[in-house]
Amino acid sequence: MGRITARAVIDASGRIVIRALVLMALGYALTALHTGVDVILSFYGLLFLLVLPLRRLSARTLAVIAAGGALVMPQVLYLIRQPIEAGDWADTVIAGDQLAWITGTDGFMELLFTGEYPVLTWMSFMVAGMAVARLDLTRARTLAQLSCLGAALALLGYDGSWSALHLVPHALGAVAAPPTASHRLPPGGPTRSATSPATLRPPGCWWPHRAARPRSPSLPTRASHWSPWPYASRLRSACHASPGRPPRSRRSA
Repeated sequence: MGRITARAVIDASGRIVIRALVLMALGYALTALHTGVDVILSFYGLLFLLVLPLRRLSARTLAVIAAGGALVMPQVLYLIRQPIEAGDWADTVIAGDQLAWITGTDGFMELLFTGEYPVLTWMSFMVAGMAVARLDLTRARTLAQLSCLGAALALLGYDGSWSALHLVPHALGAVAAPPTASHRLPPGGPTRSATSPATLRPPGCWWPHRAARPRSPSLPTRASHWSPWPYASRLRSACHASPGRPPRSRRSA
């Protein structure tokens, strides 16, 4: 493999930035159609930009960052959302956000904290994918390890959530309760949707952050945050183990 030059790195980074901006523009264009479908493209665009500084890290380092983010970030998001729902400072931030003014949304506040797929928590998926991309997926041992990791995360995510819901008093009832409107609606300016996560959850409701359940994808939980990982890792392992695949599937990052 040839030496990767600084110019090549800059060119690759530039292409990623362009793709990210295009995704964000397409996402907001689709959102403006009011189709009722949660559009993830804008969130993906911001994710691409935020993980760009991590592109030179090793697979081991990326895996540690992804695991740490999956454990810590849902708790951080919960702590951040409490003052957002309880006060008016978020409306002040949104009012001064140029992205919010241009798109008619909550701008970066929505992308990072209150949207359908908050970047603060879902960023760990992107980092995990970067870690897997650096592995040699032509090795049977690597594929087996990924499959085992996926099975373990499935067990931990869904069985752990079931245990939390059924063993902790009143937990299941709190999660199954129908959502209620928030006591606060922002005055004027870019307005938060009446069906957005910041207005549908009762203030102080913390159980949606702890359990996997039928829910809006806007509430990334510790269990649900891990749950897609097993299927992604096992599906990728199966694809690379299937007949007819190219002899080498690993590409330089």
